Amino acid sequence: MTAAHPTRPQAAAWLGVLVIAALLLWRDHPHFQLGAQWDDADYVVLARSFTAGGDYGLINSPGAPGRANYPFGFPLLLAPLVALFPRNFELLKLVPTTATLANLTLLFWGWPVLARGVSRWWGVGVALLYAVSPLVVRHASVLMSEPVFLFWCLLAVLLVERAAAGAAGRWWPVGLGALSVAVVFTRTVGALPLAGLAVYLLYRRGRRALPGLAGAALAGASLLLLVVALTALRWPDLWPANYLQQNAGLVSGEARLTDQSTPYPLLLLRLSARHAWLDLRNLLLAVGGGERAQALMARLGLPWLLPLVGWALAGLTTLGWVRLLRRPGPSAFLAAALAYSAGMQLVLWTTIRFFYPVQPQLTLGLVAGVDWLGRALARGLRRPAWGPRLGRAAVLIAVTGLTLTGLRQSLLLDDSRRHAGDLAARTQWLAVHAAPSAVVMSELPRPDFLYSGLPTVDLGGYSGEAAFVAALEAQQVDYIVSGPGVLWVNASRPGPAAPWRELAPIVAGLVRAGRLTVAYASPTDAVVVYQVRP
Repeated sequence: MTAAHPTRPQAAAWLGVLVIAALLLWRDHPHFQLGAQWDDADYVVLARSFTAGGDYGLINSPGAPGRANYPFGFPLLLAPLVALFPRNFELLKLVPTTATLANLTLLFWGWPVLARGVSRWWGVGVALLYAVSPLVVRHASVLMSEPVFLFWCLLAVLLVERAAAGAAGRWWPVGLGALSVAVVFTRTVGALPLAGLAVYLLYRRGRRALPGLAGAALAGASLLLLVVALTALRWPDLWPANYLQQNAGLVSGEARLTDQSTPYPLLLLRLSARHAWLDLRNLLLAVGGGERAQALMARLGLPWLLPLVGWALAGLTTLGWVRLLRRPGPSAFLAAALAYSAGMQLVLWTTIRFFYPVQPQLTLGLVAGVDWLGRALARGLRRPAWGPRLGRAAVLIAVTGLTLTGLRQSLLLDDSRRHAGDLAARTQWLAVHAAPSAVVMSELPRPDFLYSGLPTVDLGGYSGEAAFVAALEAQQVDYIVSGPGVLWVNASRPGPAAPWRELAPIVAGLVRAGRLTVAYASPTDAVVVYQVRP
């Protein structure tokens, strides 16, 4: 059983983990610039709309705000800092950084509730692997919602577990209602773990849970009503129409991740297999999953080795979850993870960041699977009495190895400017020389709006010169900016994004015709600003 209070060595170990995490986050803090991620600048623009006195939405363009792809929770959390420090984008990183450290605190001090009957030392190991994960370290410096989302989920799990035990007090439905709003409106997929928590509560409490769940729904609806009444939000903003439309496009084939001919069910199966052997492997084992490792294995005639390692880790993690469900038994912690993992198999995604919300549970499953492996070895040697010792030894070796690999990769996290260029340099000239009302066309409209303060419109794609000129006139564009793209992965180098490579011949023709002139060019920053002539 897990003691209610940690021992001094356990508390000292947790403090060590916290120090390691703080040092890694401090080192990586300046490496990521706003706009070098697909969604981060959108969140800041949405946060600014809360403070601008108008309607909620993407306020970078002239006219009515554009509809957001993301729920309001994370922008609302950023809004106070945006209001106080509108141009200090580095300060905004305190939100995901603080949430990351708070998650480490909940994982350790809440361990007796999160993982009933599981050794607190395992909690130290899970917290350590979370702290050194490159995914976690990088997302503490990126203005993305993952750390905050996990924080709300962990609080909801803790509350539900206490409610299931009858130890949460009479007002727990109010707390669960508020946390449910925080979870779902930080990330829409938060509906999945909440469904798992509701099922778990019904499993533990039966019909006695129904009044509490109804009270939580009422409290959540009341909180939403209050938020809409007090902020710039409108009722339609609560419905993630753009997000659902994007996923509907993936399902219908209009925006497939792979070739159009693949049937949707087969595509889901292929992606589920990829999640199991590749994405989960890269999450748990931070080395050996890149293109260089795959090429090396191919040259050695061992192309099957990396998938084998991935399937082995997935198998051990699944085995660990099964063991934990059998003993000490179902928990809110695992119920949330199971519901999220099952539901995400119906969504098309290809990045390991979607594993972030269940990373602690996946790590716990792997630890439990490794412990079983050590005990199985003792049985194979016909030394069952050695089982606990070999299990602990296997866990210690696995956690140590995974910690070292995660730590190494976290220390190798690169500065995004080396791969995306200096995004602030794109609009430095415009911020000084353009009129405040000048409209700028850009393939990065939200980052350029934040760095320059000028209205921006999306570059988009055009079938020819006539369509492009018509768009310039319709949107009353004064300048067009070309600069480094946004894709910051370590294999990339600064350069024009894909829309610019396609548009370059049209722009060159308009320059020759005198319809566009080069107002500013910086070969050093790879920035060109074109002024539109009447």
